[in-house]
Amino acid sequence: MSQKTEWKVLIAQFLDGRIDQAALEKLEEQLQRNPGARRHLRSMASLENGLRDWAGVKAAREAWREAAPISPGGARAFRSRSWPVAAAIAVGGMLVGFSGSLLFAKGLLLKDPPAIRIALGNEGFEKPADLGTGGVPSTYGIWGGDFAEVVPEDQGVVPPRGAKSMVRFLRADNQNSPPGEVQGVSQLWQVVDLRPVRVREGRGALMVELGAWFNAASVVPEKGHVFGVHLTAFQGGSKLAGEAWKSPRQTALASGSRHQKADEDPAGWQWVSVRIHVPAEADSLLLSVYCGEGVSRGVKRTETAVFPGQYVAGVRLNYFQRPVSVKTPTP
Repeated sequence: MSQKTEWKVLIAQFLDGRIDQAALEKLEEQLQRNPGARRHLRSMASLENGLRDWAGVKAAREAWREAAPISPGGARAFRSRSWPVAAAIAVGGMLVGFSGSLLFAKGLLLKDPPAIRIALGNEGFEKPADLGTGGVPSTYGIWGGDFAEVVPEDQGVVPPRGAKSMVRFLRADNQNSPPGEVQGVSQLWQVVDLRPVRVREGRGALMVELGAWFNAASVVPEKGHVFGVHLTAFQGGSKLAGEAWKSPRQTALASGSRHQKADEDPAGWQWVSVRIHVPAEADSLLLSVYCGEGVSRGVKRTETAVFPGQYVAGVRLNYFQRPVSVKTPTP
């Protein structure tokens, strides 16, 4: 298959809503460097459903803002692995500029499906006692992970607007960590039951997006920290969550992660999100929000990382019935 034929096939799959994660990333690369592919996608989208007017664009964006977490005042929104490109298309006589991880994504040319919220257990961290510190949980709807604590505010950092509590990462180990093991990443996990979603939506593939707000009261300049999110889709129920994490090649049906380097401004929260294509056979999701401590290149870590003031809040999980563009909440 020639390169031109390949991107035309990818575009057709994308517009039909049947593109998988690997193909979506390949299409993204083609659109980034190939003007002909971008023109073809715009043309095919116009032929398929017609360009929507400005009112439609505004309505779709407002629908996303309602489903996405509320941005805190003064926060800066970040999206990992994005490429800074902006384009304009004529819509009802107006030029609408936009950019994103997929430049001419169907969701920006055509009307997006609504983002549908998947409720998480102890979503806002209102119940400190429900924060487990024993590693990956084996029960749906509870938080588990490394040593952490729920705080209302700490070291001058307050939760983002709309949240009453936040979690402070403490260490990169937990109660069940093997003796002598050295780790540099502190994680919180939750296992999500997809069966209720399947009852409502049927057995088709889904697009799922995980996002969270992160902040740091202090950053060690010579090392730095990163904030990130990770999603794994698997089959077999919550008891297999640990295996899905430890042996993803054997158990994961789909997975994805994104991370963002922590900034040095505690007044603003950083948004990090990831989106994956969940196949029909998946009945569970394992989500992770994490903070990692950087090390100098070539330097071996000698002790488990301790975090002086790194936080997460406002974790949100949404699904869509077909692939859509990723939109970052704006301040």
